[in-house]
Amino acid sequence: MPFSFTVGRLSIVKHCLWAVAIDSFESFKRCLVMNASLCRSVTMKALIAKRSFENGVVEKKVIIYFCKQQSAAIPSHSQIIFTNGCWLLLNVFITLSSSQRPDGTTRAPPQAIASENVVNELISRLLSGNGGDISSDLQQNSINIPTVNGGTVNRDDPYWNASDILEPNSVNDETAALKFLVDYDKQAEEVFSKSAEAGWCFLTNMTANTRKELAEMDKTVVEFLHISAKRAKQFNLNSIHNKKAKKQIKNLSQEGIYVLPEKKLEQFISVQAKINQVFADGTVCEPSRPPPCTMPLEPDLQRIMATSRDVNELYYVWLAWRNAVGPPMKQSYLEMVDLFNEIAKLNGLKHGGEIWQNTYGEKVNLINLLEKIYDEVRPLYDQLHAYIRNQLRKRYASFMHQDGQIPAHLLGDMSGSNWINLYPDSVPYPEHHPLDVNYHLKSLNYTVEKMVRTAEKLFTSMGFGRLPKSFWDYSIFVRPNDRDMVCYPAAFDFKNQKDFRIKMCAQVTWEDFIQLIRQMTSTYYQIAYKEQPISFREAANPAISYALTNALALSVSSEDFMHSVGILPDLENSQEKTINYLYNIALREVAFIPYGVLADKWRWSLFSGDIDATNMNEKWWEYRMKYQGVKSPARRDSNDFDPGSNYQIAQNLPFSRQVNVIGYVIQFQVLKGLCSAIGYQGPLHRCHFFEGKLAGEKLISAMKLGASEDWTDVLKILSGSEEISGAAMMEYMEPLIQWLVKTNAETGETIGWNEYPDQFNEAEITLAKNISKKLPVGDIKNNAHSVSDLEGIAFPGEDCSQGQQCLADSTCNGTVCVCPPNSVPWYQTCLPNDPTMVGFGPGGEGFQLDLIKEELVTEESTSSQEESNDINGSTSSMQWKWLSIFSASVAEKYLPADTGCSYATEQLSDDFSLYCNHQ
Repeated sequence: MPFSFTVGRLSIVKHCLWAVAIDSFESFKRCLVMNASLCRSVTMKALIAKRSFENGVVEKKVIIYFCKQQSAAIPSHSQIIFTNGCWLLLNVFITLSSSQRPDGTTRAPPQAIASENVVNELISRLLSGNGGDISSDLQQNSINIPTVNGGTVNRDDPYWNASDILEPNSVNDETAALKFLVDYDKQAEEVFSKSAEAGWCFLTNMTANTRKELAEMDKTVVEFLHISAKRAKQFNLNSIHNKKAKKQIKNLSQEGIYVLPEKKLEQFISVQAKINQVFADGTVCEPSRPPPCTMPLEPDLQRIMATSRDVNELYYVWLAWRNAVGPPMKQSYLEMVDLFNEIAKLNGLKHGGEIWQNTYGEKVNLINLLEKIYDEVRPLYDQLHAYIRNQLRKRYASFMHQDGQIPAHLLGDMSGSNWINLYPDSVPYPEHHPLDVNYHLKSLNYTVEKMVRTAEKLFTSMGFGRLPKSFWDYSIFVRPNDRDMVCYPAAFDFKNQKDFRIKMCAQVTWEDFIQLIRQMTSTYYQIAYKEQPISFREAANPAISYALTNALALSVSSEDFMHSVGILPDLENSQEKTINYLYNIALREVAFIPYGVLADKWRWSLFSGDIDATNMNEKWWEYRMKYQGVKSPARRDSNDFDPGSNYQIAQNLPFSRQVNVIGYVIQFQVLKGLCSAIGYQGPLHRCHFFEGKLAGEKLISAMKLGASEDWTDVLKILSGSEEISGAAMMEYMEPLIQWLVKTNAETGETIGWNEYPDQFNEAEITLAKNISKKLPVGDIKNNAHSVSDLEGIAFPGEDCSQGQQCLADSTCNGTVCVCPPNSVPWYQTCLPNDPTMVGFGPGGEGFQLDLIKEELVTEESTSSQEESNDINGSTSSMQWKWLSIFSASVAEKYLPADTGCSYATEQLSDDFSLYCNHQ
């Protein structure tokens, strides 16, 4: 049975687990500082082996492992809770990782462990309930872990010697240019292949060694790009007549951020790091509580925005997050803009926006294209906006104009760019549930491997070849148990024309099958263009890559595809489920398009100088009202920096490249083009490509070009036109559009919105006054993101003579913090006795902790909406009971007197072995 524990505030847990992970007592203090007033009702479930490992480091790694793996699932909507049981567990394992006891005596050295790999294996086996004979397993060292092979890049080749490089534009010899490209390909294949290998090894086996190898390869790649750019710049492009060679040399001449002088580059990296730090450290205080603030964006604030229906809470969280990160980030962001513009100019461009323009080539004006996309999607967006406004008005009538903009804090998302969290409350046909495809997968005994084989079957049915041996030998589809791995799905091209892999942590779910389709599309794309020169071995541009992978994902989402491959026994295709399905897509993608357009247009204007520091926040809200029909629920001014509350904007990631606005639209163009190729004439949302050889031919012909041709030419192959158009999206959404038009007409909705930029109604003004009383004492803009000011607290044994608050149940005797009677100080907490004497530590009896919840309805829970706020309006509190599964000696010391073994035995899973002697 794996570890899991549940606590009310993930932020507290995060500080604790990272305290253990990086041996940071500063992080640990951030947890403990909450102890005095907030430690209530611990909810924790921990499984430790009956026989403890013989080494404290292993025990420590167990804690790290379960914290890291389980933290994402921790709910965050209750009071911050932790008791001494938590401190006990974490402190003991921190302490056991050192070689000295609190009393200064030194314990015997731990038994040697063969390698870290063995530790990882043992931990995973322990967590899966299969500990085995630990003492004998410690001697084994036969686990297969990916390591970086091939060593460093050979720099002996003359290519790496910069002494023979001539002045820019001084070489007019096309033959020399072609020879340079041959030399470049030879060197690039080695560099990028080893870089891909280092990246793969780190992401699939996160250790200090693989991180070091990756960092070294990154330096090599940067050095290689520098030397290649200098060599490419020698050639006068006007003397090169071979179009593809000219395109390669032009691309290789661009150095990106590395064109900056060394000090400026360091400044740029430092500024971006400051911005990242502000965003990462941003936290919000609980209402009416002073700093330190403990609710981060992920997952606490995002979960509140997604699930809360309390307008007071939503307003508070929305405003406090912007106050926490915007002003502290503002000056660094402006500095980043200046440096980004300098990078653009050194690369021969006018301003930073043109760096993004470069991705789309000379045929397309990026800003005009974004405006065109917006205009074409606007009729559908207006209908969706009107419908959502009406649904929200039913709940928040006093905060909504019938024909106005939607207040940004009511859209179920911190940025208001993705409305999917409004789906449960607004779904057109709530009684028509989506297909339970997972049930069918399980009933057919699908495994992850069978899912991968089914995905490959789709592509081979379209005329693609079988995937190479390297794909099956080295890809990772399921999270490994013997090491840490980044599970974010990715398709790897090792740039050697033979090694292609996917990494992901899949489970037998339909969602993961669709993700497999996306990644496999990328893999087949990589295989298709492998014969291109290495600088063309990539997608034509990010929009094409996004469109291809998601067009295939859309096609397998149809019931017709599921039926064709035998997953669904029968076809249903009910109109109601179709409307719900399309509505789900619209909330995710159609709702995002105006936001993505306005965000990139706003940044373009900032780069070009059309807006500046004095009016950039004002312009941000002008754009949001104009393009999105969304308004700020609070008054904002030039001191605020609300765009910085969005991660992509803070990171300077364009929505025309990352979360791809253009790709969103042309995925439907690609889908329609491929459907036309196979002669399909039905509703576009039901089209799929299983056994569609003509669709496969079209895909292969486009994919094999890589980046050698302009992306609009590739789009023409796929869709029949090089023009970007929203028409195919509108066709795909046609059933939903008809339903929205009819429904909005029946309820008399205004389509579109009137702007009320400076008008706040009485309810909004009252709300603002009430929430302002709950903001932390002092300046939230300076305090809301900081928890580092800890001068006013002290731990057991520390000085409290200046009035410091004693933590961890200790009290001040006038000089130092002392533990209560019958307890001893154990580093930063107070324990009832020396834990090494009651089962903790080498050779001691192991222990297990568990908690069982009982749902209680109390006066407190029914009267306090703020303490427990359920979406459906019901409130309850959970009582958690300690269960007696200690050894007798541990039970006597630590179990509450009212905890009975019979209760524990009845409630616990059979997987537990109970050692309960407590009466």
